[in-house]
Amino acid sequence: MIDVVRYGDSIVLESCECDEHLFLGIVSRKNGRRHPLQLTTEVAEPDKFPGTDYQWRLLPVVGGKRKWGDPVSFADRVRLQMVDDKGQSRMLAVSHLDDRSIMAERRPARIECCTWWLSYSRELAVGRDGRVTPAGEFAPHVHYGMVNYVTLVNRAGYLGAVDDQYRILRKRTALVEDLPEKGKSVWWRLYRSTSDAVAVARQELRSSTPQETAARSLSVV
Repeated sequence: MIDVVRYGDSIVLESCECDEHLFLGIVSRKNGRRHPLQLTTEVAEPDKFPGTDYQWRLLPVVGGKRKWGDPVSFADRVRLQMVDDKGQSRMLAVSHLDDRSIMAERRPARIECCTWWLSYSRELAVGRDGRVTPAGEFAPHVHYGMVNYVTLVNRAGYLGAVDDQYRILRKRTALVEDLPEKGKSVWWRLYRSTSDAVAVARQELRSSTPQETAARSLSVV
């Protein structure tokens, strides 16, 4: 049975950028201010941080028609909430400092900074120019696992996992202006936990040949 994602669910976001299992998490501060307004986000291996540092609560926007328990649909506006190791509630937001960095903020400067348009596709296609675009049949609701590729859009920019030029973070998060010329840095999959994602991937590998798996995930147009 296909598992539908619902508002109020605790989820993890796995990056589709590479074959490794890398998840969107927060980087807690051990020194300095006890409750900083912003925490850096990182796309990292599941064992780099405690499991709770990868868990995000999927929330409807304030004043919207969606409520807890409703299935998440295409083009819904959503918020992603995290509770850090100090018990502070944080929202995944575009930093007001540069309008590009993605932070976990205690008090986002503007409501639109932490409001994301969610879209998804059952398949991806690679164009002749190498650009990866959505393809396949449309589904009314987003699902957990390898069924959907998900993007999160904020003010016409995509939540992306990009290389860290300083090589401090495994991959840093940033607002990407458009679908990248190549690669899947703006595409994500949703799972209930990091261990769930790894288990699903292993099961998929056991039940499919490499050729079948590749055919289901990407097509050339």
